Amino acid sequence: MGKIVTLKTVEFGGKTLQLRLDGKTIVRIENRLNKSMLALFMNGTGMNMPKVGELLLVLQMANTNHGVKEEEMTDLYDAYVGQGNSYMDLFQTVQESLDEAGFFGKKKDESATDGASPLLVEETDEMMETKAEDSLA
Repeated sequence: MGKIVTLKTVEFGGKTLQLRLDGKTIVRIENRLNKSMLALFMNGTGMNMPKVGELLLVLQMANTNHGVKEEEMTDLYDAYVGQGNSYMDLFQTVQESLDEAGFFGKKKDESATDGASPLLVEETDEMMETKAEDSLA
């Protein structure tokens, strides 16, 4: 018998979302986005930063609490950012949800990345350094 997918509780723009990324939900999201979940984060050249709308769709479709409509997600995102959060916080929330669902698999030593996907942590760090260097140039 497989691992039971756990719920991840996320406070998002004044609403409490209960996220479950099981196989059925992942397939629905991939069909809706017309790309694999991995393609949200990786492309042929390395790290890919998904669009805000893609992340919002993942949150909305993974949410098990009733009453949160897709049309509300942009307003909730505005409130989320207004509360001091950022795109990178949202990115990390979605990435952690996928990680907890076992999407990225497990490495033998996760201590260096606090349980986050080592590939994404490394790629994100490199990307942030490059962007910082570019802005100084």
